[in-house]
Amino acid sequence: MSVTDHDWRLALAATVSDRRPPGMALQPIVDLRRGTVVGHEVLARFLGPPAATPDVWFAAAERLGMGSALTRAVLEQALRLLPELPADTFLALNLEPLHVTDPDVRAVLLDAGRLDRVVLELTEHAAIDDPTEVLRGLEPLRSAGARTAIDDVGSGYAGLQALLRLRPDLVKLDRSLVQDLDLDPARRVLLRALGEITDGIDAWLLGEGVETLGELDELVSIGVPLGQGYLLGRPAQEFTGEIPMSIVRAILDRIALQVETADMATLLERPTQRVGDVLVFDRDIALEIDGFRRPAALLLTGRGREPGLLLAKITESVRGVAQRAVTRVAGAWSDPVVMTDGRGTAIGIVRVSRMLEHLAGDTRQPAVEKTG
Repeated sequence: MSVTDHDWRLALAATVSDRRPPGMALQPIVDLRRGTVVGHEVLARFLGPPAATPDVWFAAAERLGMGSALTRAVLEQALRLLPELPADTFLALNLEPLHVTDPDVRAVLLDAGRLDRVVLELTEHAAIDDPTEVLRGLEPLRSAGARTAIDDVGSGYAGLQALLRLRPDLVKLDRSLVQDLDLDPARRVLLRALGEITDGIDAWLLGEGVETLGELDELVSIGVPLGQGYLLGRPAQEFTGEIPMSIVRAILDRIALQVETADMATLLERPTQRVGDVLVFDRDIALEIDGFRRPAALLLTGRGREPGLLLAKITESVRGVAQRAVTRVAGAWSDPVVMTDGRGTAIGIVRVSRMLEHLAGDTRQPAVEKTG
């Protein structure tokens, strides 16, 4: 049976009059550097009839001139959660840009007192026709401590325009940029570019819609600081205190690997000169290369030409390369490891003695011990 405008008016009237108030679902927002919950997005839930998703309810309310009233009803319910909000976390509330300029909507927010733990997510479903008016509407809310976010950034040019004009504190990536991120190098390039833009306006980047370990791994690798999605936590009736330990471990293991990878670059020795097809490092060590600069053999004083190379990529961890090096046959375990880039091109060497010294002075604990 089709739902008429009359049906919608009755349903919306019951919702905004508190006879059938909207429900609230809370989805955790996670720090992708530590694996901890730092915030919750409040998602409105409406009891039918009509049986429809929240976006349909809001669209019907706007069409019938009740958008502001429904927004106020949702905000009133959401703000009642503030006293229960866990320490050191924030509450993210969705808000259409057109309602930021509504005095009645602003009054609901300002009546809640200080808004230091509130983030107002400006959705991109409606175009921001006049950013100046939105900025003017946000001014008293920001003065009360509220921070702002722009949702679904990256889905179109309008999102970047709003990003530069409104200077939000938080930038939420459109789900389309996160989906299958680990399978699409072009998206990784785009995310890095958006990361530089958000750094330039002193904002935090949040990857939304994280559903697979591959997507999570790429977000952590790129350096996106915050994440949200079913993999990290589904919407629930209560605040989420912790995410699954397996996800925490995946985050911390990737962070640990990045740290070790960065350490490998600090141990790299580059050649001091090139003589024909030989890269010279010092008077005792040189590297023979082919026409594509790929490693062919080590040239070691007193031992001559040693074709049995140990190769490693510069992106590998110090610990992993050192373990491979010291398990070589006697007499060869201390030979330098030849480092290559992702294409197999020789870029330098790392001495085993330097890797062992580095590891001996490394006081970091294994990632699994950090989760306790």
